[in-house]
Amino acid sequence: YVRASPQEVEVPKSAVFGGFIEFRGFEMPKRKVRRGRRIKVRYFFSVLKPIPPRYRLRVRGTATSQKRHFDHVPVRGLHPLRDWKPGEYIEDLHRIKVRESWKGETMDLCLELVDEQERPVSVTGDEGETCVSLGSIEVLPEKT
Repeated sequence: YVRASPQEVEVPKSAVFGGFIEFRGFEMPKRKVRRGRRIKVRYFFSVLKPIPPRYRLRVRGTATSQKRHFDHVPVRGLHPLRDWKPGEYIEDLHRIKVRESWKGETMDLCLELVDEQERPVSVTGDEGETCVSLGSIEVLPEKT
């Protein structure tokens, strides 16, 4: 998951979170998920400078009247942001669970880096001010 050279990216992006990490893109093979199940997203980063303690990645899932945060510790918790070193290329898998209580038929996903006070850091590059869009997923009913 940690390399000295960049990996190929299926959906390239160019966004820098607060000057600390560059989000190079992602892969999301499936865009449909049943309530109560997980969808897999693979992220690709390059580390530009050390990340302050207690910063963390999270995905914001939104629909018309709902919002949910999915906190994430990279590499299954084995390589937290505080251990990332400049020059590293990180390939990271995130399994996002959609709760049974999710009411919408879709969920818009957006990746952000938040500081120790839960504030998203600024983003420069391809995407918005504090969040990088991963697109939408279709949320299907639970299997009966």
